[in-house]
Amino acid sequence: MRTRKTLKDQLFTIPTFFVGILLIVAIAIPSAVSRFGLPPYQIHVLIGGYYFAVLASSWALLAGYAGQFSFAHMAFMAIGAYTAGILGQRLGTNLVTGIILGVIISGLFGMIIGFLVLRLRRTYLALFTIAFSEITRLILNAERQITGGPDGMQFQPLVPSTTSNIPPYYIHLGLLVAVLIFMYWLANSRFGLFWRSIREDEEAAAAMGVNVVRYKVMVFVITAMI
Repeated sequence: MRTRKTLKDQLFTIPTFFVGILLIVAIAIPSAVSRFGLPPYQIHVLIGGYYFAVLASSWALLAGYAGQFSFAHMAFMAIGAYTAGILGQRLGTNLVTGIILGVIISGLFGMIIGFLVLRLRRTYLALFTIAFSEITRLILNAERQITGGPDGMQFQPLVPSTTSNIPPYYIHLGLLVAVLIFMYWLANSRFGLFWRSIREDEEAAAAMGVNVVRYKVMVFVITAMI
C-alpha cells in the first residue's frame, strides 16, 4: 500500500550529500574571501547570483512543471522592486515593508494576467506576456519623475547598520534555500501533480476533474510573487 510522503521524506530523496557540500561551500565563501584578501566585489556578484537563482527557479516551476511559457517574470520582478522603491521614497516605508508590499503587488498583477489569458492556449500567453513586459519597460523608462528612468532608484541598504555585504550575502543565501525547499514541496504536493497533468494534457486533466484555469492561475500567482 502506497503511503503519502511527508516533507521530511521528500527532502531526503534528494542527493543530500552533494547538496550539503554545496551549501557548506556557500556558507564558507565570505570567510575565505576575507581571509585571502579577495575583493568584496565577488561577494556582491554572488548576492546577485542568488537573487537571479530565485528568479530562474520560479520560472522553472511555472514553465517546467505547469507548462506555462511566460515572458513576464522580469516585469514582475521590476514591479516588486519599484513598488518597494516608490513606497520608500514617497511614503517613507522601511525596506522590509516595501518588499512585502512589492511581493503582494506582483502577485496581484500575476492574478490579473492569469485571469485574462490563462484560459487561452500557450501561444497567446507567450504573446501577451511579451507585450506586458515591453509595456512595463517603456513605462518605467518614461516616468523619470517617479521611477528615475534608466538611472533607476536609490535604496537604503538591506542592513543599514553596517557597510559590509556579508549580512546581505547570508540573507540572500537563506532566502534561496527557503524558496527552493518551498518549491520542491509544491512540486511534490497535490498541486504539483495537478500542474504536471495540465502540462501533459489539459483536456485529459479537465476530464479527470482538475480545475485547469484555477491551478494555472495559482501557479502563475505563486511564481510571480516569488
